[in-house]
Amino acid sequence: MLFNLNRKLMEYLPHEEEFARKRANLSDEDYYAVIDKINEYCDTHETVKCVYFAPGDWTPTVFQALYEACGRNVDDAAMFLGQILWVVLQERDDDWSFYREESIGDNIQGMKYFRINR
Repeated sequence: MLFNLNRKLMEYLPHEEEFARKRANLSDEDYYAVIDKINEYCDTHETVKCVYFAPGDWTPTVFQALYEACGRNVDDAAMFLGQILWVVLQERDDDWSFYREESIGDNIQGMKYFRINR
């Protein structure tokens, strides 16, 4: 389950229409391979960020399919990965929260997620 810092349950998906458009370009096999990889990581770590999965080169990883589904646009693929991570954390049995990290120059850090105890 995913909560904001005030412990409010996040029951929505940011930019849902854009997510649906990108998801339509991705096979179920590729989508669930990404989900499995994210869950595998989350099972053994207390914090997670999108950059942990696609720090630069999307190839040859399961995340390459996201890059292809987004017309080989790195920024779109990164946003899509962030949305998938959000969905995965919403659907997990354990509890997670998040905050937006500060940008450092042109390096946008994005969301950092961390396991919580309720």
